[in-house]
Amino acid sequence: MKTGLFSIAAIALLQLAVAQPSGFKHRHHRREPVGDVTIRSGKVVVYVDDKGQPVSTTTVVDNPAAATPAPAPYSEVRSPAQPESPSSGDYGFGSAVTYSPYRDDQFCKTKEGIAKDLAKLGDDYDLIRLYGTDCHQTKFVLEATVGKNVKIFAGIYKMDQLAKEIGELISDVDGDWSRIHAVSVGNELVNKKESTPKQVLDAMQTVKDALKLAKYSGPVVTVDTFKAIYDNIELCKDTPFCAINCHAFFDPHTTPEQAGKFVQDWVDKVAEKSGKPVLVTETGWPTQGDRNGVAVPGKEQQNTAIQSIEKAMPKNKILFNAYNDNWKTDFDGSFKAEHFWGLLGNSPGGS
Repeated sequence: MKTGLFSIAAIALLQLAVAQPSGFKHRHHRREPVGDVTIRSGKVVVYVDDKGQPVSTTTVVDNPAAATPAPAPYSEVRSPAQPESPSSGDYGFGSAVTYSPYRDDQFCKTKEGIAKDLAKLGDDYDLIRLYGTDCHQTKFVLEATVGKNVKIFAGIYKMDQLAKEIGELISDVDGDWSRIHAVSVGNELVNKKESTPKQVLDAMQTVKDALKLAKYSGPVVTVDTFKAIYDNIELCKDTPFCAINCHAFFDPHTTPEQAGKFVQDWVDKVAEKSGKPVLVTETGWPTQGDRNGVAVPGKEQQNTAIQSIEKAMPKNKILFNAYNDNWKTDFDGSFKAEHFWGLLGNSPGGS
């Protein structure tokens, strides 16, 4: 393996916890440690592949009783030259959809299964939003969409494994950031009370600094519900746009016909308060489940809601979701609809 040295300026961060579906299988790279740095409760060991690309990092704790902080951003990287990502100020997009690469049993789909899912999407979408880095999802989605002019809204999901996910993202992109539209850090962490705004902002800065040294120059943002972003507008103070999840179905006074107005109204409110463009990173309507006041699930209702949303916002919104998420679990307040937001029903790529 090629060896390289990563010099990391270490700062201690509060450890962030985020829920994830249990039982995911993770593919493992052959790894060789090439550098480390001491931090408050131990050291971070950085691993690279045979191209000198960071694969992952591991925190080695000297004091087992101490919490393991997330590692600090890299301060110097000596690695092969890589093409930089575009730095356009226009972060809008046309048609877009979210995608998750998990089987019904919560394990990772194969590369072939992911390719089959994306083939069914055809050429209908300009952008695909991912949530995390496990299952090599960034790599496999990029490979499955070669030649289709599709960009990826990549994600780092597990805040308690921040360094690992940074390494996985860098490895999966393999030096070519040209198709990465943006990178999100967390999903609805403040709304779920899993992290404070300060913790999210600290994590965003760590990711931004690390990816910058890997030659990524695009946006690093956090995604949260429209209300969480509106109430904590500092979450997008240092980003080129605010990223909100906005589902009209969870408002008991909104019908499918009114879904577009509901979403657009919240975009306008967040834009006015933040003074920035607002991208909707999730919006949709379920096909099954319990009714929520006048918000009634169903396939016909989904079609009506999507038409309303498309009319109100022809661009800059990501429809949720490509396929039903049968791996998820309903929770109090999901109206037994958690599995049934898929625009195309069940996934063809392996259940």
